[in-house]
Amino acid sequence: MKKTRHLTLISTVATLIFLWLLMFQGNNPGNPSEIILKKEKDALDKWLNRSVWGYLDLFTKDATYFDNATKMKLKGFEAIKNYIAPWDGKIYAPNYMMTNVDVKVVDNLGILTYNLYNFNEKGDTTVRWNSTEIYQKVGDDWKITHSHWSLIK
Repeated sequence: MKKTRHLTLISTVATLIFLWLLMFQGNNPGNPSEIILKKEKDALDKWLNRSVWGYLDLFTKDATYFDNATKMKLKGFEAIKNYIAPWDGKIYAPNYMMTNVDVKVVDNLGILTYNLYNFNEKGDTTVRWNSTEIYQKVGDDWKITHSHWSLIK
């Protein structure tokens, strides 16, 4: 009887330690860095499969945006939507790779930087980008408050 209680106690403690480790290993679905990275990958998956809405749905109402083709900073969701929406259905890359990925989170802001390589069906690199996305926690969600894309030369 005493041995059974001892084994039950050891089993319970081991289970609690295992659960605690799972919660704090960075695999925590509430980890802001992982949430931001997942949102970005989901948006890229849609973007490179002809839907601009993966990104447009992420912008805050007062977001700002730059890329190589903008003459000046775009201010606000409507300006960004008017610029990006015409590309809907036109951008396709069957594969991509994010490199040098870095997410820094402080309070309610997250800064995501990475290099993006797009590939065609043959596996050739078609375009390379530098990306900086600044995410802001809005309520319980993370949204893009600033986006900057530049071609890698």
